[in-house]
Amino acid sequence: MSEEFLERACDVAFARLEEVGQDPRHLDEPLRTVAIVCSAQAVIDNGGLCHLFENDWPAQPPYSVFSDAYRTIGAEAEAAAIDAAAAMLTFSDPERHRRQREELLAGEAGKRIEALGAALVADVWMLLAEYAHTNRDAFDGADHSRPHLALMSGRHMIPNTADWDSEPLCLDGRRAHENFGGKDLSEAFELFVDNASLYQEDLMFMPARCFLYYVRAYIDYLLCDKSEGDSDGASCFFSLVEHRSESLSGADKSLRRGAEQLLVKLAENQRWYDADVGIYGSFPERARRCLQLIRS
Repeated sequence: MSEEFLERACDVAFARLEEVGQDPRHLDEPLRTVAIVCSAQAVIDNGGLCHLFENDWPAQPPYSVFSDAYRTIGAEAEAAAIDAAAAMLTFSDPERHRRQREELLAGEAGKRIEALGAALVADVWMLLAEYAHTNRDAFDGADHSRPHLALMSGRHMIPNTADWDSEPLCLDGRRAHENFGGKDLSEAFELFVDNASLYQEDLMFMPARCFLYYVRAYIDYLLCDKSEGDSDGASCFFSLVEHRSESLSGADKSLRRGAEQLLVKLAENQRWYDADVGIYGSFPERARRCLQLIRS
């Protein structure tokens, strides 16, 4: 089943989600299921099953909305795990009480939920792709050009306190939190427009969960016309990939695809970025090495 088609189907679903105020319960099927599973699985892939419960979701739908969507695509074990995890949040309307969730997730309940997630083996993205393809008539426009990553924040959650605390922060990591903490992708994008070579340094030292969110804005900036002539900003991306190759190689498919798309552009457009070979080296060669790292 085409990964490219699933990407486009998700784009259509998220465009409609934006129109209904980010509440998936207001979407009709199959857009509803695609939007919910795509959002949830991207979060789970980046932080484990616990991560699904750490964030406040837009419109705060009950967790049964997520498990129902997983059942719709045939991911029965994943749906059961979400229901079992939600049942461990032993207070009313847990989706509305973030602090109480965080307290429980920091203890034995969090360990049990992580164990539930670790036991899951289904290829959710394949099941979702099959579901979208079966309902392909609902995704007219799914072959349109890919939107900028910074405009797709509906499928990714702004890193919260738990994300920033997921790894010990060095001095540079604390500076990254000061610059990026609480910002969405569109706000982060403006930081890179202002000074990409400066703010990409923060991506080097922030926790992996946060990096996998904010690097999308850096990629988006370098893919857009505003980065023309930014030799330093372009060159720094190669160093970033080398430094964080482990995180990127294990990232969700949309992020890996975006990084690979950017590396191809860098390789083919060194002059457009005004990057002198004598100073910055060969972009094609540097891109080739980085692509190997991401794909390994």
